Amino acid sequence: MFAVKCEANFLWHPVVHHSLLLLRTLRQRHTLVLEPSCTKTSRPDEFWRLSQAGNYFSIIATSNSDSVSLERGEEEERGSSLLHISEGGLHRLHNPQHIFYFISSSMFVEQKQQLQTYLDTAFVTDHVLRAVDDVLLALSTDEMEMTRQMHSNLMDLVARLEAFLESDNDDVLQETEKWSTWPLFTTLKFLVEEAGLLLGPFPRVAKAYRQLQGSNPVVAHTRLVNRTVNLALSGEGSFVQPPAWPYRGFLREVQRKLADYTTDPAERMMEGVLGEKGPLKARVSGARFGLQPVSARMPWTMQREKMGRS
Repeated sequence: MFAVKCEANFLWHPVVHHSLLLLRTLRQRHTLVLEPSCTKTSRPDEFWRLSQAGNYFSIIATSNSDSVSLERGEEEERGSSLLHISEGGLHRLHNPQHIFYFISSSMFVEQKQQLQTYLDTAFVTDHVLRAVDDVLLALSTDEMEMTRQMHSNLMDLVARLEAFLESDNDDVLQETEKWSTWPLFTTLKFLVEEAGLLLGPFPRVAKAYRQLQGSNPVVAHTRLVNRTVNLALSGEGSFVQPPAWPYRGFLREVQRKLADYTTDPAERMMEGVLGEKGPLKARVSGARFGLQPVSARMPWTMQREKMGRS
């Protein structure tokens, strides 16, 4: 049995859902345990890094987790378990990748290739979360050039994933039995729902995300999370509705600020300038600023003649 334990205000983090979906794919019995919020992670003015989740999250293993976990109505499979937990070994983890510490030696050779693919994918998603951290940190300093560079780095990582899906003929992320599916899906889910990433420029990523969002494992996982939250709210105590991520939708704010930052200086000067005939920007739309080869008040027929002679 595995218990994924976290504070309620940490429920939005992709590492929680990554762990639960991976355990479901490994067919291990698992549950979600929510604790009342007691840290400062819900305060927007307290910046902490997404890639450092170990202080707020743990996976607790007990020795009876050899049996598989299935939804009601499914046929239970018997046989050797992929994972094995020893009585005197490690029982508390702080990273879903460490679940494979329990992999049975008899299964290691058979699953070696899939395990390597999963670890490679988890490494990529760690880079994505670190890139999100970098954008948030740059945004908190109000240094727009640094923010522009960090945002560009994050978009490059998503673009690489788009290119990878194109080269893989759209097969990646669609196989729900692959372990490597879940770190990518949960990171994408976080980028879309929490960070505010728009998937219009990334059609293959959007297609894979939509297909997985409606898959049976994700639907069952969502039911588990909602049921756990509802049970905690209906129980006795001071448990309250888990708050949203304090930086939710920050990518849209970043894009708005970057649009203002990269605006042409002449256009920026016209913003908000009003005159007797209305806003200056509307009156001089398309006008040329700076030195011109002819006088701006010269009739256009004479301008062409003078420009032709010069």
